[in-house]
Amino acid sequence: MAAPQTERWTARENKQAKTTRLLVNGLVRVNNTGDRPRLTEAAHSGKTLVLDLTIEPGDRGTGQQVPVWMPAHYHEDCTVDAHERVDIRFEGKSIATCKVVDDGEYEMHLTALTTTANKAQSGQKGGGPAKTARKAAKKAAAKKRTAKKSTAKKSAARKTAAKKAAKKTAKKSTKKTAARKRPVKKSAVKRGGVKKRSAVKRRPARRGRR
Repeated sequence: MAAPQTERWTARENKQAKTTRLLVNGLVRVNNTGDRPRLTEAAHSGKTLVLDLTIEPGDRGTGQQVPVWMPAHYHEDCTVDAHERVDIRFEGKSIATCKVVDDGEYEMHLTALTTTANKAQSGQKGGGPAKTARKAAKKAAAKKRTAKKSTAKKSAARKTAAKKAAKKTAKKSTKKTAARKRPVKKSAVKRGGVKKRSAVKRRPARRGRR
């Protein structure tokens, strides 16, 4: 059987409250989503820990027949500097090795991996995730400013319309009040009286016979 593809093996001594624990992690490519990689101790060769890698098939019919990456884990309690290296073997043949580091060295290792990944991504078209995030932030800020301006314009338009309506109403009210209070002209009264008197015709006085 051909050895599976593996990558990203790490081994570190993790200091805990009462002991130190050796943690070994890696990724193994399996051919079925139900398969699980397993690591078991095979032997100690000086300060090198030898681990056997096996693939345990899942229950029949539970997985899909597609290649996927699955995590592989191993841990054991140990003393400080008990191991210097870990050797991963498959069917008796070494397929990967990794150096044992402490917590501080492991953190530095992760930082270096992250920096390398970011540099590789930034070299791709589009400038990588950092540039994409900056563009998204600028776009969101511009959209927010546009929305604020639009809201301010609408609010100003509503206020102007309300002022115009109030002025128009006040003007109409003033005209009505003035019309009610306007006095009747005296000349019109006199003219009316004259017309009434002139409308009555006087009979001529009879003169006596001579």
